[in-house]
Formats: sequence, structure tokens, C-alpha cells
Amino acid sequence: MSMLDLTLNTEENQEELSDTNSLLNRLGYDIVNGLNKIRKCYYWWHTYFETMDYCPKCGGLLREYNNDYEGANKVCETCNILLNDTH
Repeated sequence: MSMLDLTLNTEENQEELSDTNSLLNRLGYDIVNGLNKIRKCYYWWHTYFETMDYCPKCGGLLREYNNDYEGANKVCETCNILLNDTH
């Protein structure tokens, strides 16, 4: 298990990363929105081993993501969110 896994696996950090309105996620979305003015990019959403069918931000249906980014299997193009729920 990596140090990143240990850090992210605390209950407090999982709550922060799972909350679409947390300061961390709002800052991340702002960065992605700024970068998207230059080049298409996505925000990585941590799933913590849960299966997701709907976008955590807008509630829209996630679609399969078949692109070059290794590890991602679902995407919300509206919110520019990528995730992997197949761990």
C-alpha cells in the first residue's frame, strides 16, 4: 500500500474527496475549467471501491470512457469528470 493510499483512506479525507462542494473539489473543478480553455482535460473522481452510474456533481448518467487515459472507465462530459469504478 502506498503512502498516498494511506493518506486517502482516512475517513476524514474520504468524506472531503466525496463531497462535490468541498473546498478541495471546488478548487479542482476551477483548475479543470481554466485548463479546458486551453486544452480538453478532466477532473479525476475518487470512487473508493463503489460502483457509480451517475455523475457525483450533476447527477447525469455516466457513459463508458474508451480513450487513452489508463484506468478511467466512465466519464461525465458535462462536468469533465473521469473515474474508475472497477477497482
